[in-house]
Amino acid sequence: MENGELPSGLPRKVYYVESSDDNTVLVGMDITLEKGSFQGNDIVLVSWFDTVRDRMMKAADIKLEGDVFSFRRLEKDGGGVYYFTPMTLQIYNDKVKKRLLAGGEFTSEEEMEKAFFDTESSAI
Repeated sequence: MENGELPSGLPRKVYYVESSDDNTVLVGMDITLEKGSFQGNDIVLVSWFDTVRDRMMKAADIKLEGDVFSFRRLEKDGGGVYYFTPMTLQIYNDKVKKRLLAGGEFTSEEEMEKAFFDTESSAI
């Protein structure tokens, strides 16, 4: 982001998350970005809920291109580039559903998003 700015808000609530360096990512919700400092360096903490647990990564190279959000995880924490693409029914059916233990059938994106957010309240 220019001038150290963080996106004021991401355009969607549920994201398909992918990284060629991390096969444990799949879904991201409640994404927050927070400026911080680590060992004297300015960083950004990226946090999200993945339907099972909260995740937090120290990030650099924050980008928002259209409605796709991406960042580079710090090398000392494992590295890799992470892409957050707004979840659509097509993405869900093509890339996500088959990787879930109980992937449901949805008739609308609103229904799909509600199901994802229901996992958040059941995880508490």
